[in-house]
Amino acid sequence: SLHSYQKNQKKEIENLIEQSKYAKHLCEIPQNYILEKVNGGINSEYSEHSPITSMDGSTLVYTSRHPNDINNDEQDNTGEYLEKIYYTTKNDSGDWNTPFLLDVNPTFQNHLATMQLFDNASKMLLYKSTHEGDIYYSEKVSDSVWSEPVPYSNINSTQWEADVYL
Repeated sequence: SLHSYQKNQKKEIENLIEQSKYAKHLCEIPQNYILEKVNGGINSEYSEHSPITSMDGSTLVYTSRHPNDINNDEQDNTGEYLEKIYYTTKNDSGDWNTPFLLDVNPTFQNHLATMQLFDNASKMLLYKSTHEGDIYYSEKVSDSVWSEPVPYSNINSTQWEADVYL
């Protein structure tokens, strides 16, 4: 009903106002941060984005647009390589190991991106550029192999779904 819609809109606006007040408060007490490039061959001249880590910080899964054996240097309409998912873990000295292409639907010839790891990094939500963009779910089989992604049929629609968080 219109009344219910207006009530929800009011709550959303009130929430945004509270977030803005908190952001203003944080600006009044600035903090110093040191940004460091991630080691281990993770950063490259190509786009890397959507990093997700395990709860203990020992696993990093991220999306990259650099060329690899799977996408055969195929580019999209922006001139960038197709997105694929990469995986790495920390070694005994606390450095990241060399990342590798994650075996999750490797022959899919379009964008495939990370969203979230959950359940002790044994499950992952990901994005595939099907039907304008859909949300998929995959389970870890071994360190480098994940199950074939399964779409969330009760979430995906004919619209663009690009992010979700549990």
